[in-house]
Amino acid sequence: MNFHFKMLDFKIFLINILNIFVRYLSFFILIICSKHVYANQTITLMTPPSPAEFYVNVAKELFKISNTEYRQEIHPLPDIFNIMKTVDQDNPKIYSTVAILNEKNLNTFYNTGHIANIQTAFFSLKDAKLNINSLESAKKLNKICVWLDSVLYKYLISQGFENLAPVPTVAQCADNLFKKKADAWFNSESTVVKTVHAKKLDVKSLKKGFSPLDVSFFLAVTKNAPKDMIEKLQKADKIIKETGRYDAILTQYRDALFLPN
Repeated sequence: MNFHFKMLDFKIFLINILNIFVRYLSFFILIICSKHVYANQTITLMTPPSPAEFYVNVAKELFKISNTEYRQEIHPLPDIFNIMKTVDQDNPKIYSTVAILNEKNLNTFYNTGHIANIQTAFFSLKDAKLNINSLESAKKLNKICVWLDSVLYKYLISQGFENLAPVPTVAQCADNLFKKKADAWFNSESTVVKTVHAKKLDVKSLKKGFSPLDVSFFLAVTKNAPKDMIEKLQKADKIIKETGRYDAILTQYRDALFLPN
């Protein structure tokens, strides 16, 4: 009888050891699988409803070079940054977008690729004979048209502007300026010229005023992205420049961007 109980105790001991082994094995398998899935996770490129194709195509080329799987989602511009700012390390979804480079963004997102530098300025009609040579002189105007769905709108607000006339589309700023419903229009030179040309208005009647900043655009990725993904994208940024693939995209859109030859 004593022998029976000793054998039974031994079997129970073996079963417990086996259960512990199976649990640890399952745990490690789960970790390995989750890391594999995470490393190959799809990145979501968020763009506004009417994105600039040049910027988006540069971003897509960076994904292609780095062999990063992606999908594109359309969101209003304010929602894009709200979504990206709420992502933390526990969130499995990785987001990216084309953003304006500044210190705040660098602390919030990964900078994985420089896309373009754009100069912004205040544009008025020559016959209005306005002298916009500083931010202070611009603040004294009656109305400045600016695209509502734009970081440039937020920039002017941050500079203390109270004379802004935001509109839903860039084309409306062109209309308002030429119909003299606004004194000036604040945007990048390429966007202004492109829009005026598209609406068959007279570009030569425009007067370029003060340029408060050069805006740098970059591919921003949320901080929950794996380190190897960020390294691959940053390496792709060097490759796209060194191999001429960036210049090829730029040449394709040079006329649309109204860039100088």
